[in-house]
Amino acid sequence: MKSMMRDLLVFTCICFVTSCATVHTTNFYTLTKPLPASVKDEQISTVKHANMINISVDVPDGLKRPQIVINNKNDSSIQLLEHNRWLSAFDDELSDALHSGIHGNTYIQALTSNNRYKISVQLLQMDTILADKVATHFHWKIRRHNSDDKLTSANELVCEFNAKPIGNSVDSAVEAMQAIVQDLIQIISQQIIKVETAQTDKCN
Repeated sequence: MKSMMRDLLVFTCICFVTSCATVHTTNFYTLTKPLPASVKDEQISTVKHANMINISVDVPDGLKRPQIVINNKNDSSIQLLEHNRWLSAFDDELSDALHSGIHGNTYIQALTSNNRYKISVQLLQMDTILADKVATHFHWKIRRHNSDDKLTSANELVCEFNAKPIGNSVDSAVEAMQAIVQDLIQIISQQIIKVETAQTDKCN
């Protein structure tokens, strides 16, 4: 009996040590790039309220989750990385990044205070394949309304960014996603200014 109890105790200890050894640390990431020191809080607030830029974001249901989603290169299966997550659900991360980037972009300072903009952004597809690439397909519409709330112009685009190569790591994939979002912010910001004078139908 004592031998059995001793063996049971040893087995329990081994299980406990093994479980402790396999505890994973969760890594958290964000799409939002810190604003440069040159962009002051009062400038951002002025842009938000004077031009009333409203941004709505929609992404596929499969991406509306905090886990980073990785695509399998050989088939249509995906992998949810439980220990590699965004700070919030991916759609919220994308929305926060676009709001912060567009409102803080210096190009937007050229907007007139008499107009307000409604920007709807839809991510149609995003494929993230480790040791390969991140490829995205975006659609967005820019609408300008005058002070009487009348639609004065609209710009609608469907753009597929060039795929960004990534290494065989989650960090590499996140960096590529962050770079793609920054490209999107830059393009939309430039287009908002162009809408002030003329229609544009190109992605860059």
